[in-house]
Amino acid sequence: MSIRKLFGNKSSNTPVSVDMERQRKYEALVRAYHRDLYRYAYWLCKDKSISEDLVQETCLRAWKSLDSLQDEKAAKSWLITILRRENARRFERKQFDLVDIDDHSNEAKISDDAHHQTEWIQAAILKLDIEYREPLFLQVVGGFSGEEISQILELNKNTVMTRLFRARNQLKEMIDSDEKNRGSKMDELEFRRQIMSNPKARDQDILDALSENESNSKFADDIMELDKKIAQAMNVDVPDDLADRILFNQTAGQSNNVVKANFTKRALSLAASVAFTAGLLIGQVNWGNIIVQPAQASLANTALSHVFAEKTFIMGLDEQVSSQQINVKMTPFAYKFTETFPYHVYYLNHCGFGDSNAMHMVFAGEVGRVTMFVTNVFSDKEVSFDKQGMVGVVAPIGNTSMILVGEQGEDVAKIAEQLSHIIKPAA
Repeated sequence: MSIRKLFGNKSSNTPVSVDMERQRKYEALVRAYHRDLYRYAYWLCKDKSISEDLVQETCLRAWKSLDSLQDEKAAKSWLITILRRENARRFERKQFDLVDIDDHSNEAKISDDAHHQTEWIQAAILKLDIEYREPLFLQVVGGFSGEEISQILELNKNTVMTRLFRARNQLKEMIDSDEKNRGSKMDELEFRRQIMSNPKARDQDILDALSENESNSKFADDIMELDKKIAQAMNVDVPDDLADRILFNQTAGQSNNVVKANFTKRALSLAASVAFTAGLLIGQVNWGNIIVQPAQASLANTALSHVFAEKTFIMGLDEQVSSQQINVKMTPFAYKFTETFPYHVYYLNHCGFGDSNAMHMVFAGEVGRVTMFVTNVFSDKEVSFDKQGMVGVVAPIGNTSMILVGEQGEDVAKIAEQLSHIIKPAA
């Protein structure tokens, strides 16, 4: 689902629905922008480990302030600004050892090989002062205009454009020097200044200069080609599981998770009879003909809260999730599926789950959609439940629990037995 659609949705009045909608907005932001944030952090600090820490801290602060973001169009610059401030804070806390730029370059020279050329340009970019490197990234990779960059960096636009000119000029001089092909100094300095400040600029004066002078046209083409190389070099590899780790750490570490349920309050609010309430008071709940102990009842209630709150959101989704993706999500729980998952999976994510967190999956059953949770909450035995028109089962898997919720008529116990045979501890 797009960020625009998420921010355009009207909030439900129920606390669980509101929390889940907030979580979905947050996930959409993380998945949409974590790569740009990581690359921006890298070109700020020149260290991949610190870059990850900065992105984690940025996303944590974004989660806490998410309600202040009203316009999805401003999301990217909002996150970039948060990261920039987090980078400043780390210097207030302590000074990290930065990577020596000479370690990147050594005696490397530019070559025709694309991989080595990218490495060489990365080393050259790292030689730029941060005041040039930062606006260059924001323009080339971030796609921000000069005006937007001036707002992010809290500088006037003329200063930004001057720094962009100097950044490209220094990089071009490094490349020209290495290729021993410096060429003669151009007479049209204003043309050169404008092109190197904003290579895509094409006002009438620029167009006239391009048409009147072949060397101007070649220079503009050279700078556009340089930008392509800069963009390729700045797009450093981002860890594949970074977004998952950000989202998982957020649900694990926050006190206001998606469903941070006090079981007694939740259960009492769901109580349909005095017998149900009395069952709570004596330490057990009678759901149908099944005696459910409080631990399993808590897991079942939390699962049902999720299912009802998410229903309208999940119903239209089909992400066609693969078995490999499922096992990536299972990693924090130290389990994996040893065989291909036997059902079509519509949706997969991590979520807050009571006082813990869970892998959250929706797949096709025989009757309808089945929701599955795997959480690091111990349950000592398998217990079935039948409540509010839904059937379910809480099944122990080592020190974790698997909870399945399906529509009436769905044989969730059979599904649980089938899945339990192919869930094994991760190596």
